[in-house]
Amino acid sequence: MDGQTGDVFGVRVAGLPSDGLEELRFTRTWALVDEILAEERGEEPREGQDDEDDEDDGRAFGRDPYGAPVLDADDGEEGGGWADEAPGALSEALTAELADRADALRSVAGDDAFLRGLACSCPRLSATLEGWLARPGAVPKRPRLSRLARNVARTAATASPHAAFTISGLGRWEDAGPAVTPADELRWSAVPEVDLATVRRVWAALADRPGLREAVRVRVNPSLWQEDGRLWFLGAAPGAEPMEEGRPFREPREAAEPVAILAEPAVAGALAWVRATPEPTVGALERAVAEPRVVRRLLALGLVERVRPFADQALDPLADLAAWVEEVLPGDSPDRPWLPTALREAVQATYGERIRPVAGWLLTRLGDTAGLGERSVRVETAVSTAPPAVCGRGAWQPVLRDLDAVRRLAAVLDPDLAVRLTAAEHFVERHGADASVPFLAFYRDAPAACADLRALLDRAGPAAGSTARRVTRLRRETWDALFASPPDERGVLVADPDIVDKMAVSWPAYVQPPGSVTCYGHLTAGHEFVLNALTAGYGRGAGRTRHLISRAGVSVPDGPRRPVAECLGSFGNHLNLRPASGVAVDYPFTVAEGAELSLTDLRVSYDPATLLLALTGPDGEPVRPAHLGASAPRALPPAWSFLLRVFGEPVGLAAAPWRSAAAVDEVQARPRLRLGRVVLARAGWRMPVGELPVPYDGESDAAYVLRTARWLERHGIPRRFFVRFASGRRAARRPFYVDVTDHFLLLAMAHAAAGKDGNVVLEEALPDPADAPVYGAHGRRVTEYALDVSG
Repeated sequence: MDGQTGDVFGVRVAGLPSDGLEELRFTRTWALVDEILAEERGEEPREGQDDEDDEDDGRAFGRDPYGAPVLDADDGEEGGGWADEAPGALSEALTAELADRADALRSVAGDDAFLRGLACSCPRLSATLEGWLARPGAVPKRPRLSRLARNVARTAATASPHAAFTISGLGRWEDAGPAVTPADELRWSAVPEVDLATVRRVWAALADRPGLREAVRVRVNPSLWQEDGRLWFLGAAPGAEPMEEGRPFREPREAAEPVAILAEPAVAGALAWVRATPEPTVGALERAVAEPRVVRRLLALGLVERVRPFADQALDPLADLAAWVEEVLPGDSPDRPWLPTALREAVQATYGERIRPVAGWLLTRLGDTAGLGERSVRVETAVSTAPPAVCGRGAWQPVLRDLDAVRRLAAVLDPDLAVRLTAAEHFVERHGADASVPFLAFYRDAPAACADLRALLDRAGPAAGSTARRVTRLRRETWDALFASPPDERGVLVADPDIVDKMAVSWPAYVQPPGSVTCYGHLTAGHEFVLNALTAGYGRGAGRTRHLISRAGVSVPDGPRRPVAECLGSFGNHLNLRPASGVAVDYPFTVAEGAELSLTDLRVSYDPATLLLALTGPDGEPVRPAHLGASAPRALPPAWSFLLRVFGEPVGLAAAPWRSAAAVDEVQARPRLRLGRVVLARAGWRMPVGELPVPYDGESDAAYVLRTARWLERHGIPRRFFVRFASGRRAARRPFYVDVTDHFLLLAMAHAAAGKDGNVVLEEALPDPADAPVYGAHGRRVTEYALDVSG
């Protein structure tokens, strides 16, 4: 089956050329290291030994899918020859290169695009770099150099949407031509945005101003339903204190959990008035209700919402807020002489990079004295207004075909499969197979009544219950079948994509492939696709970029209508800003124009054909929820997250397993695994954090370098890799790039390991940043593609 893709796709280009990483390597130092290691092995040193992490070197991959360390060398004890003299010789070379490489780091980090990104993401480190650039002799201390090197490496070796350094654009397909034709010139615009949390703080401070409260619209919480004399709704956290008179307005946490209050006459009267009034406002509601404290309580709990005068998906919410104030502020208000002007200056400051002091002054003047802390007030993203790459569809067809096999494989490797199945089994046991239950009631009751479901949703402890264990066993059997594939001449395990169809014959009915996924990854020189991540599809991979290009003033054609239901709330995260693609669901504390469904419209039933739960709308038609924003699903409000995890499609691949799921006390190696032309798992090494080489007290830099080199050789680990730390069962943090021949990066890894427990995983740097596409004079740039693949 061939995977189907849209007309455009997402492209993310690293903000710095990868050539800069080569300039930061301590080549003379590591040439000496290679001579020492060769002497210890009794060999003549090989040329280019510092490139032993080339992707064609299969020595590190081994044969055991989840096996023990690949090499069985000794512990690398020093002995004889060069080794005895090495620390002194290495120390001289290392000392000589430290100053040179610091100058090189200063030069690479002085790139304008990097400076702008660092100013947004790390203000303090940015100030250090600016001072160093102004005074070359004022070299920062080594910890700052290591942190700066880590940020440079992140900018040059990755293309993450979470970084301020990536250039995002829309690629274009052509029927013929090479697999990738990079643009001869990268043309981008810096798109500034005010941090949404800051905008909301300004709105909250304005909402209680005497001259504006009469204009602040309100509405009844759209999740409200009545049951047994109580009013239930998704509102503020349980136990929230009612607002006292005179206290500043703060928006409740967005739809935290189901909340219930008695349907008292005063409350019912207030709700009826809001529903019956065409343009209800806070001031008018307080006058209409005999007890103003009731209004304050309803607003604090979230049963009645203040409606922000800007949509969640507004291109410029601060500008919309400023326009609203200009329109509704009374002429005799004491705020009239200064407030509209101050807001307009804040809007302009966004573009002039002065938003932080302006926003701080504005909030203080409005009575919000909490300060801005270290949070970045200004978000800036580089957007390519022309396609960064043109791809030949014909050349990609083998990859797309294999990505479609990955799409179907996602059905069984879905991390939330146990959640869906456990919820369905609980529903049948509690309500019966023929029941139909309101979604909000099911959301309120099911986790409380089903301990297994609650544990799975909380990700607390091991897989709960027999159902979860059954799913875990099925997933492990699938991975075992893939890892049982024969190795090629490089030691890479290569699975035939047809294996997916063969395995699918025996999969239970509840293993349902998603209709569309977005696959994020890199294309190697050999036309293999290295999969970084898999998420929901339906245009998700290009949605954020479409928004940013529109924000830059360039017209972007609307994408196709998607057969899914989405919430258009930003939830305070700019990564969720994108054009509407599916049916919009009205969610509490969001402002979405044209919402067609409410949570109260949704009902839950059991589907005997799939053994899973089905979600339907008021017309009885199926509703398929999807998160099409770019933020992580775990960052979403609880009710929407529950909706996606129980009723949505698979939106990820469970990580490939290791030999032992528990904590390890040795280095475990795992080979690279490919499904056809798609790399599902990079070669990796898993170990306790304490196994990583870190400097001993009093140990010289040269001795530490040599000990690290021996440790890498002993375990068959390349010198360039990505490192990811995890603690207990918590999700691993984002990986960062390490090249141990860059001494500043080696020290950054050692610093990151300090004080941590749990496991650490090293993964091969595939593809090597040195093999990235060339964008004319802009050099080699690591490039990630976000491809929608649909059945």
